[in-house]
Amino acid sequence: DPAPLSSSPSGRSLLGMLVAMNSDLSRSEILKWLSECPIKVDSDGQDSRDLFADWEVLSRRAGIVKGVDQWQERLEGLFTRVSRQVASAEELEETSPAKLEGLRRMSSAIRSLQSFVNDFAVRTSAPPPDTWYDLSRWVKRLLEHFSWSEEDWPPEHRVTHERILGILDEFSSLDQTSLPPTKEVLLEILEQLLEAPSGRLGETGNGVFVAPVETAKG
Repeated sequence: DPAPLSSSPSGRSLLGMLVAMNSDLSRSEILKWLSECPIKVDSDGQDSRDLFADWEVLSRRAGIVKGVDQWQERLEGLFTRVSRQVASAEELEETSPAKLEGLRRMSSAIRSLQSFVNDFAVRTSAPPPDTWYDLSRWVKRLLEHFSWSEEDWPPEHRVTHERILGILDEFSSLDQTSLPPTKEVLLEILEQLLEAPSGRLGETGNGVFVAPVETAKG
């Protein structure tokens, strides 16, 4: 059987992003998201896989669990400690060049992680839109911001990426229901839809969301 859309790079990126934003920026969920798919982490399009190892170690060393304040405060504290180590090593001139370069790299990695988390927090903390149409397009913009450009996807993944963008577009049909447009409900429905290779669950005509919506309603 064809692989479910949830296992594609674009599917993992979308679901991981939504889980991370719904988890109050849980360290474990953010790192899981960054490790499972290529994510753009800065305006230059740098790949998360280039930084993941450093970010995992530094966020663990900083003692981060979740929450944007904790990310910023504890990373800032770690940055201060590392900066003092760099300054001391430069002043004493006894540290090997390799160790000094390692400390400088650590300092730079802390700043890049702070910048990424702050950007993610700002972009995802906005009040959720009032309609499914607006919510789905807001999420689509987030996915496009943090994912590779379509032309960068290999051909086989480009097809699934376009299919997933199409599924997000179809969420506007839920404005005809009483289901509230929230990030949590959106994730619950997507987790079901993306388990199907086509992104559809059964023969539901225009109502591709019938089964997931009934589940979401409880």
